Amino acid sequence: MAIDEVLGSLAETIAWCTQHADLADPEQSLRSKELSPYPVDDKRVFNYANDDLCNRPKETVLITVTARSLIVGHEELRSLAGGRLAGYQPTETLWSGAAKINSNGFLDEFDAPPWDTWVASVVETRRGDPRLIRSEYVLAWIPPEFLELVAKGMFANDSDCTWWLDEHDTTLGRLLAERGVM
Repeated sequence: MAIDEVLGSLAETIAWCTQHADLADPEQSLRSKELSPYPVDDKRVFNYANDDLCNRPKETVLITVTARSLIVGHEELRSLAGGRLAGYQPTETLWSGAAKINSNGFLDEFDAPPWDTWVASVVETRRGDPRLIRSEYVLAWIPPEFLELVAKGMFANDSDCTWWLDEHDTTLGRLLAERGVM
C-alpha cells in the first residue's frame, strides 16, 4: 500500500472508529460485523483470525479496509485525533491471553487490536530491532479512549508483538512524520 493509500485508509479508520468506539465495551465495540474479515457467525472466528493474519495478512486486512471505505467514503486526514498508531505482528504472538485480560478485551486472545482499527498491512524493515530483518505487521489506529488499556495490554505481553509505531524506527513512521501525521 502506497503512503497516500495508507493516509486515506487512516482517515477512514479514524472516522469509523470515532463513531463506534465505546469505552464501556472495549471487547466488541470495534469488532463490527460490517467490517469483519471473518465469518462472524462461525464460533471459530478467533481461530480464523490468527490463521488468516499469519498466513494472508495483506488479503485479510484488505477485506476490512475495503468494506470500511465503501461505507465511510473518502475522508481527508487532519490529525490522529488524539489516538496513536500501533503495529501488530501476528506471527510473534504467544497466545498467553495476558494482553486480552489487561486491556479488558480490547486486544484479543492473539494480542490483536480489533479489526475496525486496522489501517493497512505493512511489510518493511524495522531498523534498530536486531531480531527483525523483514517485518510484516498490521497497522492499527488506537482511539484515545483506549490508549491506557492498550498500553496495559502491551506491558503484560511478553512477546512484544503489539507495539507503538512512534516508539520504533520504521520507514512508515518516518514517512508519516514527514507528512506531519506523527
